[in-house]
Amino acid sequence: HRLIRRQRQMCIRDRFKKGGLQATGKLTCSTEIKGFPSRLKSLTATGRIQAEGISWVSGLLPSPIRGDELDAELRGKEVLIKLLKLKIGRSTLDFRGQIQGWEGLRGKLLCDAGYLDISDFRKKERPAALQGQSAASSPFVKKTDIHMNLKIHKGVWKGLRYGPVQANCRYKGGDLLIDRSYIQWQHGMMDFIGRIGKGKGSESLLSAYLKVEGQPIKTLLQAFGIKDPGLEGRLAAEAILFSRGKGRKGLVSGLTGSANILLEKGTIRKSHIIISVLNFLSLQNIFRKRPPELSKEGFYYESIKGHITLNRGIAQTRSLYMKSPVFNAAARGSLDLNSNQLDLELGVEPLQTIDSVISKIPVLGFILTGKNKTILVYYFDVKGPLSKPEVRHISKGLESGVVGFLKRVLLSPVRLFKKIPRPSGNLDEKQMNPMLR
Repeated sequence: HRLIRRQRQMCIRDRFKKGGLQATGKLTCSTEIKGFPSRLKSLTATGRIQAEGISWVSGLLPSPIRGDELDAELRGKEVLIKLLKLKIGRSTLDFRGQIQGWEGLRGKLLCDAGYLDISDFRKKERPAALQGQSAASSPFVKKTDIHMNLKIHKGVWKGLRYGPVQANCRYKGGDLLIDRSYIQWQHGMMDFIGRIGKGKGSESLLSAYLKVEGQPIKTLLQAFGIKDPGLEGRLAAEAILFSRGKGRKGLVSGLTGSANILLEKGTIRKSHIIISVLNFLSLQNIFRKRPPELSKEGFYYESIKGHITLNRGIAQTRSLYMKSPVFNAAARGSLDLNSNQLDLELGVEPLQTIDSVISKIPVLGFILTGKNKTILVYYFDVKGPLSKPEVRHISKGLESGVVGFLKRVLLSPVRLFKKIPRPSGNLDEKQMNPMLR
């Protein structure tokens, strides 16, 4: 028995040396180990392990891992974790449960996180000793199957504060399976299930329903890696989304669903489309009626709203409407999220009398008549990369379908939003659950 203990301790020390890892703390144990180190399945252990103040540095995490308290009972091939209190950076996690297995862990755990900062778990560059190794492809991970009930009271992700969170998860063979989850944050909520593949060539599958109210759009876009989105305002949205693919690009190209969006009282900066339209209309004094809390630069809008459908990474709209003190606009068309290529038809209604606009602009637009008013509309064709598409004014020859679209959006109180039913129970349960088994 002593020989077995000594060999296992040496193995641990060697592993720490290879990874350049360091560990400190106090460990108290009274155990009996039986079996052969060469046949891990034969090992059994009985006794109790207690620890406090243990900390170690992982080469894959930005912060040390500190075990404030551990109380575990060994029962042959099983380990009963009465309490394991961990702190990683600012995150605090309490674990309880039962696990077994020397070659790969199996069992059930309860995790109660008082606070969880996602940045505490962002991977750093792998240590030199671990370069070329894939955690998801290791034999130990391939044989691991852990069920976890997760509860997070409060947390933060890239500046977005969230909580509470409840989720039933399963870590199996390197993939994270999320059977049911509910996430709430200051300005919204999301129901979510899916599979996040980590192994080589592993596919991810996601399904989500979300609802947002009063969310600052700039903060949201920055959380998704857009450092200077050039867009301010508050977002209200409701959406149901599905995706399936390998890696981030695969998930974007597989994105499918629908959404209602409403942006209110914000500014648009660095928009090639807006600049092109303003240059064409030769308008001045565009920065009026600006709320004092917004940026001092940009094109102010009162609202942007509409319904968007997504089909395999292509976002489409048949009626997107913008209202501003300078001009109103209606758009229909598509944006390919894979290539960031834009293809839009755009109608612009300057908010001046027809006589004053005609006296200033030599190229006439199209006069649309409705029951309550007659308006002058300029039509543009917008195509090309999202950052700088070609904006081409069409002076004549409008098709009847385009005229009907502009009348419908600009002259009538058309319903731009569509009903998005919130799923009951598990999201898309019939489709998703077989994937999660």
